[in-house]
Formats: sequence, C-alpha cells, structure tokens
Amino acid sequence: QDVFRSLQDTAELLSLENHPAKQTVEAYSAATQSQLQWMKQLCLCVEQHVKENTAYFQFFSDARDLESFLRNLQDSIKRKYSCDHNTSLSRL
Repeated sequence: QDVFRSLQDTAELLSLENHPAKQTVEAYSAATQSQLQWMKQLCLCVEQHVKENTAYFQFFSDARDLESFLRNLQDSIKRKYSCDHNTSLSRL
C-alpha cells in the first residue's frame, strides 16, 4: 500500500503540473486504483476461505475423534457386559 500511495501521489503531482501525458497518467492511475481494490477484495476472500476451511477441518477432526471414542466405548461395554438373546431386560 505504501508503494501504491507513492504511485498515486506521483500521478496526482504530474496531473497538477499538466504533464504532456496527463491523460495517460490519469488512466493508468485509475486502472491501478481499480486493481488495488480488486486485490483487497481477493485478499478478504482468501482470508475468509482460510477461516472457513480451518473450521471445516476442525469439525471433521473432532468427529473422527468422537467416532473413535464411541467405538472404544462400545467395545468396552461389549466386553464388560456380555449378553445374548436369552438375557432378560432387567439384567441388561
């Protein structure tokens, strides 16, 4: 942004001094301004994407951890409380 500000200041100075290529300088200055705005928007989009991506991967990491915990818990329960179809509900 510092370089851009310097470039815009130089363009403004050339324009105020009625440089022979004033129209060309103004056109390039406007184009540069437009491109800078586009780059800022792009940076905001990338930043938001990274945030959303982080949350997405954290969710699935947590889901895998929970799935593993529940499988281990289920195995532990099956080992500790063995039963078959003849076991009464009250015993279970």
